[in-house]
Amino acid sequence: MGNRKKILMAVPSEIIFLGIQRILEVPGKDLFRVGSLDELARFNTSENIDIVLIDPSLIQHNLVLFNKIATEFEGAKWLGMVFSYFEKNVLEQFDDIIQIGDRPETIKRKIGKLLESGNSQESHIRNTLSEREIEVLKLLVQGNATKEIADKLFISTHTVITHRKNISQKTGIKSVSGLTIYAVVNKIIALDGYSG
Repeated sequence: MGNRKKILMAVPSEIIFLGIQRILEVPGKDLFRVGSLDELARFNTSENIDIVLIDPSLIQHNLVLFNKIATEFEGAKWLGMVFSYFEKNVLEQFDDIIQIGDRPETIKRKIGKLLESGNSQESHIRNTLSEREIEVLKLLVQGNATKEIADKLFISTHTVITHRKNISQKTGIKSVSGLTIYAVVNKIIALDGYSG
């Protein structure tokens, strides 16, 4: 517990920032703020941020850009600050969420729990793609056609197509060659495991 924890808040609202800042007045934490997704993309990641508290409205129409940004914050935990309704696919981007109406003790407890869980060695994409989507991605980059993937996973071709659409939407990559590079970079497959 000797080393200082760093928290970055990505929130456009000054009132929400000041409220959370007041709740989090705990020695040993550094608190930074950005007000937009563009500012988050330009943030100096050498600060080694432990937790990013983010307003989900910043990413709900920018999941591709968000996933690119998230990979830059290696080991950071993502905590969504929810104050209205958001689609499930937006909320799935986070390690945990806090509600705007949560009591200060609840907010502190959730942040403490994320800090104690340590840095994840897995890339953010593993949190983003479901286990089934990762299975489909692996088979896809190994050269399997939609029907072959469906047969191997005992699912319908329609379900495989849906998974492929979700993978493309979440990663921002449509081509198999691009997905192959993505899978290698994110350690979903090893280069020697690729039979291209």
